[in-house]
Amino acid sequence: MSLPPTPPQETSTPFEEFSSLSESLPKPPEGPPPVSASIPLAASRSIVPTLPVSPSAAPEVHHHHHGGVWRHPPLWDEAVHAMHVSWRALRRRRRRHRLRRFILLVGLELLVIGAIWSGGLVWFAQTIPRETVPKTHWAELQHTDAIVVLTGGSARLGVGVELLSAGLARKLFVSGVYHSVEVRELLKLSRIAPGELECCIVLGYAADNTVGNAVETADWMAGEKFHSLRLVTANYHMRRSLLEFSLALPNIQIIPHPVIPVTVRLNGWWSWPGTTALIITEYNKYLLALVRFGLTRMIDALRTAFD
Repeated sequence: MSLPPTPPQETSTPFEEFSSLSESLPKPPEGPPPVSASIPLAASRSIVPTLPVSPSAAPEVHHHHHGGVWRHPPLWDEAVHAMHVSWRALRRRRRRHRLRRFILLVGLELLVIGAIWSGGLVWFAQTIPRETVPKTHWAELQHTDAIVVLTGGSARLGVGVELLSAGLARKLFVSGVYHSVEVRELLKLSRIAPGELECCIVLGYAADNTVGNAVETADWMAGEKFHSLRLVTANYHMRRSLLEFSLALPNIQIIPHPVIPVTVRLNGWWSWPGTTALIITEYNKYLLALVRFGLTRMIDALRTAFD
């Protein structure tokens, strides 16, 4: 008995079997995966194996945070950072250099100014008159319309009165006298006996410094219509007085007659503190008067040029 023939079976290839198997599997849902299906960042890092590195051999790496991902800085950022650091260091060096240069220039200027000031002080002290005209030669002195005495010492007034009694001027003007002091009282304070010359002595009460002395004398000279005067003051005060008087009385002939105070020791003046302080003070006042004199002359010249 023969068996019925079996129908021929279809043979399938491995690719067809894999395709049919994949179709039978459940398909994943469409859309983004649920949160529970994502692997945390920390867990993903723990999966990556790390090799142990000694701290001394591990290079120092700076990480930057970009959108939740830690990355190494690129070489360009490191170069820009190095350039910024170098530029700041360069600016600091330049500022320090400019500061040192400024201090050096200021120091040199102060040194030059100090040297000029010191040289001028020595010249000023050495040119102060040490001697005056002795009385035996007063007859040879030039006569003037007036004798002007600047207060500040009894010896000045005494010399002025003696010059007036010698007939070297018609009147004696004392500038810078305290208020309410009369001629007779002033002569007594100066230990000068009042005499017939009392009528020829005029006191000025308006001045309280050398500039005021010059202005007060200019007003009195204009009222008396005098054109010449003999100026009597201390020897250390004479240079500044001549400067101020020449500024206030430009058309008046001024003849200096210095008085030598016994308390001012000009020989070796630097070894006497009182004399040194007096000369330095007078020298500084003279410099200020010299600046004011130059500015006044320049302004007058400009006015004359533009008139």
